[in-house]
Amino acid sequence: MDRIRHVGVCALIAILAAACSRASARPSWSDYRGKPDEWFRSEQGIRIVDNILSWQSPQGSWPKNVDTMSRAFSGDHDNLDGTFDNGATVDELRFLARAFRATGDRRCEQAFLRGLDHILEAQYPTGGWPQSYPPGRGYPRHITFNDGTMIRLMDFLREVATSTDYGFVDPARREAVRTAVNQGVQCVLKCQVVVNGKRTAWCAQHDEVDYRPRPGRTYELVSLSGAESAGILRFLMNLDDPSPEVTEAVAAGVAWFESAKLSGIRQTRVDGDKVIVEDVDAQPLWARFYEIETNRPIFCGRDGVKKYSLAEIEAERRNGYAWYGDWGRPLASEYTKWQKNRPAPADTNDGAVADLKIVRLTCEYAENPLGVDVSNPRLSWKLESDARGRRQSAYRILASSSAERLAAGEGDLWDSGKVTLGETTHVAYRGRKLASSQQVFWKVRVWDERGSATRWSEPVSWTMGLLDETDWRAHWVGSATDSQSLLLRRGIAVRHALRRAVAHVCGLGHYEMSINGARVGEDLLAPGWSKYDKTCLYDTYDVTPLLQEGDNAIGLMLGNGMYNVRGGRYIKFKGSFGPLKAICHLRLEYADGAVETVGTDGRWRTHPGPITFSCVFGGEDYDARLEPRGWDRPGFDDSGWPAAQEVDGPGGALKGLSCAAAPIRAFDVLEPVSVKQLRPGVAVYDLGQNASIMPRLKTTGPAGSAVRITPAELLKDDGSVDRGSCGGGQAYWQYTFAGTRAETWFPKFFYHGSRYLQVECLPAEGRDERPVIESLEGVVVHSSAPPVGEFACSNELFNRIHTLIRWAQRSNMVSVMTDCPHREKLGWLEQYHLNGPSLRYEFDLMRLFAKGMNDMADSQLDSGLVPDIAPEYVVFDGGFRDSPEWGSACVLVPWQQYEWTGDTELLRRYYDNMARYVAYLGSKAKDHIVSHGLGDWYDIGPNPPGYAQLTPIPLTATAFYFYDAWILSETATLLGKTGDAERYRALAAGIRRAFNAAFFDEPAGRYATGSQCANAIALVMGLAETEHRQSVLDAIVADVRQRGNAITAGDVGYRYLLCALAAGGRSDVIFDLNNQSDKPGYGYQLKMGATSLTEAWDARRSSSHNHFMLGQIMEWFYHDLAGIASDPAGPGFRKIIIHPQPVGDVTWAKANYDSLHGKIAVQWDRTDGRFTLKAAIPANTTATVFMPVGADAAVAEGGRPAESSPGVTFVRREHGRAVYAVQSGRYEFHSRP
Repeated sequence: MDRIRHVGVCALIAILAAACSRASARPSWSDYRGKPDEWFRSEQGIRIVDNILSWQSPQGSWPKNVDTMSRAFSGDHDNLDGTFDNGATVDELRFLARAFRATGDRRCEQAFLRGLDHILEAQYPTGGWPQSYPPGRGYPRHITFNDGTMIRLMDFLREVATSTDYGFVDPARREAVRTAVNQGVQCVLKCQVVVNGKRTAWCAQHDEVDYRPRPGRTYELVSLSGAESAGILRFLMNLDDPSPEVTEAVAAGVAWFESAKLSGIRQTRVDGDKVIVEDVDAQPLWARFYEIETNRPIFCGRDGVKKYSLAEIEAERRNGYAWYGDWGRPLASEYTKWQKNRPAPADTNDGAVADLKIVRLTCEYAENPLGVDVSNPRLSWKLESDARGRRQSAYRILASSSAERLAAGEGDLWDSGKVTLGETTHVAYRGRKLASSQQVFWKVRVWDERGSATRWSEPVSWTMGLLDETDWRAHWVGSATDSQSLLLRRGIAVRHALRRAVAHVCGLGHYEMSINGARVGEDLLAPGWSKYDKTCLYDTYDVTPLLQEGDNAIGLMLGNGMYNVRGGRYIKFKGSFGPLKAICHLRLEYADGAVETVGTDGRWRTHPGPITFSCVFGGEDYDARLEPRGWDRPGFDDSGWPAAQEVDGPGGALKGLSCAAAPIRAFDVLEPVSVKQLRPGVAVYDLGQNASIMPRLKTTGPAGSAVRITPAELLKDDGSVDRGSCGGGQAYWQYTFAGTRAETWFPKFFYHGSRYLQVECLPAEGRDERPVIESLEGVVVHSSAPPVGEFACSNELFNRIHTLIRWAQRSNMVSVMTDCPHREKLGWLEQYHLNGPSLRYEFDLMRLFAKGMNDMADSQLDSGLVPDIAPEYVVFDGGFRDSPEWGSACVLVPWQQYEWTGDTELLRRYYDNMARYVAYLGSKAKDHIVSHGLGDWYDIGPNPPGYAQLTPIPLTATAFYFYDAWILSETATLLGKTGDAERYRALAAGIRRAFNAAFFDEPAGRYATGSQCANAIALVMGLAETEHRQSVLDAIVADVRQRGNAITAGDVGYRYLLCALAAGGRSDVIFDLNNQSDKPGYGYQLKMGATSLTEAWDARRSSSHNHFMLGQIMEWFYHDLAGIASDPAGPGFRKIIIHPQPVGDVTWAKANYDSLHGKIAVQWDRTDGRFTLKAAIPANTTATVFMPVGADAAVAEGGRPAESSPGVTFVRREHGRAVYAVQSGRYEFHSRP
């Protein structure tokens, strides 16, 4: 009976699959490509064109699995969604291009260009494409190779870029297409999975941010995909003039297919069921999916459980999916033919060195930046090579006014010539004077240590901002009437052959720009927060793809942000820089050389926006009934709208990239892990993670009904949200419906840190019907600063701590480093330097720290005081405005920037601000002792946390006064200010003497009260005399042990506690402090259910539960436990120290840090008395390696004595370490400690 049922099920599956196939069948473009022109002009051809046009979605794409050629679409276009899956969109576009060439029907041309623009817009910054755009939730949002989606798109774009069949596409778009293809190829290369140092194949989906393999549907696990990888390799082999990187990727991919070949088996059917049988004569097969680590075929049913046999999954999936295929069978011969047919490379690279690659070209710390507002921007690049001892001996940079000139080797803007320097960072542009809005294309080649030249790098570009106030051909505009949000629009005409369009825009407080109904860019909460009476940040966008020949419309929607904080709900403070206003400068460049400028002025129109409440603290209310339909599209009748008023700006200078952090964007999507109904119409959604979010709501409801979403970090006993940790008071999002159809809403200008969302479905006034929630998810929003670090170790608690802190870091990275993403959202400055290293190991925050320095300079008082928060939106009292541990950020941040990058620009730019602050502290000091401030904020003492309890406030205040003076002396030396250097050196020495006289207790061998903070800060800042340093370290250890390995240090002291112990060789104490959960600390917070770092060590409910303030252990994870540090002798990781500190029960640790010079990687493990250290040192750098070793034990590297290994030089032995100087490259050391 079971056997009969099994056969029946298999047969039914086969029948249903065939039926579904017939139902979804649609003609292919190949069915029509050979038709003559006359056919396209025939009644049948015209009818098919009409049908295809009717199916184009508002975004520009077409749906899948629909015969768009045979019948017209008859539904609501607003609900029509397109995709790139299963050949959709590409086939339609090819048909329309062919039809346009045959008939000249402009509808075909316009629809084609709209679809092409949609494809270009859909490309992620990382170069890949999702399955559809805008990307939805779940796996379709990932870079999608599945079923050939991305390869199909790139094949099509290559046709558009090169084929005369698409000659009607304007040059600007074709250039954009070429750029998209190049970025796509780079994405493909970056997605190729590396296993044990070897490139292999590709996953069907990859992460859109960091290229990691990602799962698809429940039965499509993270894996190497035989089917998709074959298509990718064929695409790469079809590229014209493949780069060495492509050649390497193809060779590795083909080799992987050979290793993954399955011989001696055959797939067949028995009673309708797929089975695998042995057959020694069978042709080789390849599995659809391979386990990445083992290269073993894997299978999966809808339960999501990995299996190693096809027979182990359910019949429906076994028979309804292509688990085996012959995908790799032709590849070997195709590869051999490809190698033979490749032309010999042109002799243009002077014996290019294939294993030294130039990657990640940046201008002012950004890739392909827009809005560069310095006259001589600085250029940087990285070098990659696994070979040892590779370094740069010279470079040559070409900068051109067009991509074509650059490709031809014409540096019409700048040809640096061959410069015999090893610098790869901060090389200043020294070419022709650049104009505002100008785009500059550049590339670089280098010579290695043997004098051999590399290939030219891939071309990149930067776009200038507006370099002078007089270059703005626009006025600030606003409205004569006050409103919570404001709409601004203008219609413009664009003539034929637009080559390029660039917009420079600032809308205050926040803005969202649109052109022809399409949003401009992906940035959220733009522009960045600033002290608006000193600085107003503007953004720059290339908007060429959004404009069309003929009528166009530009729209701006404004909200309040930090610029205009009103009351009405919860607020931290109340204040305003003025009414909502904006300025926009749009430059249109045409192929004939003509230039037009459209700027904001009295010809723009205004209207109150649909956001009826806008507060950075209190929330956002959106009434869909109030948004004029089509207001930002051509043809909208704005005759009833008042003219915009030309107004004064808020007083701040307009500044671009030089003072801006990376934009805020959307990242992860948190879907509810549970939903609890509290009462009719009220439910609480648990997102499972505390993060900075904006909700995405999909719902239906009658006009006038509303959904209110209240965020919180904690729940009350009755299950409702508890806003106590968020400051109390009301804060929420509210969406009011325009009608009864399904509506999707995402806020514009309000984010909030939360885990829980309490949702109230409110009926319209006088009615009972409530809205119905279809879906609600939390979209994580934060700075788009790229991640640069990875850490993991064998101690799972440490891994969880790392994740805990990283969530808090991410949640507070906006345009300033906020203390918390809800209650205050203020830039408390002590976090910039105390957590600076911990942040820098995780994220590329060079631009954010530079922006922070501009905020501090703008907020500095005439007296020299730098207030505790910057921008200073509210004036606090006492230590909350004036605390040396906070204000000293204006000295410490530029110094840390120098340590981490070798860049002296911030030191140079803000030297006067630094000096003024030190002078201010001097004015407050008595006999060199500074006595005011907050001290070691939130330390653990007998009272609730707040002001320092265990450490005298004068001790920490004076310590920072000393450290600031010392840094100023070092800075003055770097900048050649010898007189200043001597003066500050003498000042520092005087402060040091006074500090020790006031606070050092010589009989006890400790400072002041002997607190962890007091002793640690004296050691780390160099205040302790040499002869007393050991006794002070011993006092720290004794204090920790006497307290049962408990932390007492707070916000200020904890970083110095970690640094003092690690530098003193006592990471074992750090391990004991943090490898526990029964005392206040990280483990305790996790035990209490925290998913993001909390403000207080004991995770008390009244404190914030998303605060990165105490996250300084991240620095120890990288710097000490894994052992990656910058050598002061070569700032910016030009020289590197690898000094791991194995400790406690940690048996292995690994970390990498992508420095300005390249990725540094360390992995160590200790097993059976043997210590292994693997290290990767970037090209053009060197390192000092400290290897744990026993007194008489030897150290090996690469199977030979370390001292005789290539690239390794023995230096000395000290403190149980053998010390080696190593050149760049990969190393594997072994020892017995």
